[in-house]
Amino acid sequence: QGRAHRLRLPRLRRRVRAPPEADFPLPPTVADGAKLVSVYSDDRFFEGPAWDPKSKKLLFTAFGSGKDATQILRLDGPGKVAVWADKSEGVNGTYLANDGRLLGAQAIGHRVMSYGIGADKPSDTQVLLFDNKLNQPNDIAQAPGGNIYFTDPDFDKREKSAVFLLSIKGDVVKIIHDMPVPNGIIVSNDGKMLYVGDSHLALW
Repeated sequence: QGRAHRLRLPRLRRRVRAPPEADFPLPPTVADGAKLVSVYSDDRFFEGPAWDPKSKKLLFTAFGSGKDATQILRLDGPGKVAVWADKSEGVNGTYLANDGRLLGAQAIGHRVMSYGIGADKPSDTQVLLFDNKLNQPNDIAQAPGGNIYFTDPDFDKREKSAVFLLSIKGDVVKIIHDMPVPNGIIVSNDGKMLYVGDSHLALW
């Protein structure tokens, strides 16, 4: 039997007025004249966007009420989404892998997942790692050489958070253990730098 677990998500009950655009100037990598627009919204909590260049579709994760109300969605157009994977067991962060598959950090299932990107659903599903001792895998990224990195935050007590390396050989190594709540993660394009955001310290 698996241990009881609780998925911790930010509270989104209060509307907050957005600050002026001038407070957040666009970086130089954004094309001149580009505007930030909303392409889809509903009452759920969204995470983990990943763009698939082959299908020219955006995949992202959704969290509703209850552990079974987690999905991977596909954006089909402004205001229109389709359920690409239902009951995803809390897949939160995603990443387009080097081989074109979709990697997923599965919070409720305590897994690192890999999905073949089919037209309307995953063409196949692979479990790259399962460990019931993990807190709740949150975000995931892959280096150019193939190694996978993922964050495993301890939102409640901030005592057992970690960042892990899943090597191309299947070895799992805890590489960071002294961050209170590691969250977002990305590898530099040259594979020489690992960037990790911390939700508690508000650091990147």
